[in-house]
Amino acid sequence: SQRDDEHVSGRIRDGNMGCKLSVASEYLPVLQQRGWMSVAAVLASPEGQQVTARSRGSVYRLELSDGEEIYVKTCRRRGRQWFKAVKDAMGDWLHLSRAENPLFREARRLRELARIGIRVPRVIASGQARHLGVPADGVLITQALSGVCVDQALRDCDDPEGRLHILRTVGRTVGQYLQAGYDWPHLRAKHVYIDASGTAGLLDVEGMVHHPRRSAARRRRVLDRFRCDLAPAGVSDDEWQVLEDEVRETP
Repeated sequence: SQRDDEHVSGRIRDGNMGCKLSVASEYLPVLQQRGWMSVAAVLASPEGQQVTARSRGSVYRLELSDGEEIYVKTCRRRGRQWFKAVKDAMGDWLHLSRAENPLFREARRLRELARIGIRVPRVIASGQARHLGVPADGVLITQALSGVCVDQALRDCDDPEGRLHILRTVGRTVGQYLQAGYDWPHLRAKHVYIDASGTAGLLDVEGMVHHPRRSAARRRRVLDRFRCDLAPAGVSDDEWQVLEDEVRETP
């Protein structure tokens, strides 16, 4: 199970830095062996192949000794990024919410989505480090999400019924998180994965927020942009309607 209360049971702590990591119990020995005992330790020695690099952090792909592939996301918000961290924290405080590092928030969101039955990468470990009360640094370690991006899955599928199955499962998944009150402005083809069974999964949900009253017009813009992403895969008007019908009909 991916539920938070079942799999995030280990906690390791650096006594000097005071930066806890919440760790899936079966991965605790692996992280301890690597010396990843705190957020600071992971940031100081990220391992694996760098997949993406951003001004505030990077994503690394790492293969464990048993061949399992995992991903390590880092977020450093010092220097110029520090002012963005302070601004974000103030926004959280104004809304009477606890300020969180983006990766710490993403880890929580992944666990919430898993609880409502949406396929997402399983969280192996997550944590954040505060500086002057502001969450400046963060770490998120996850399992890989199997499958390929939805646009590629559609290009690879020659069977009309198979294409409709892919679009239905994507529509149901979008409908699930919308019905649960989540808004995801980053719904893009590159963030939706289809596995061998045709099941949809979501990736990179850092920007997803719980906002049940988000306007229909805003959601319409997000879906329209997603449709543009799928246009190169030859999605017809009738096929797109199948996806939209699933979004609306998902209980």
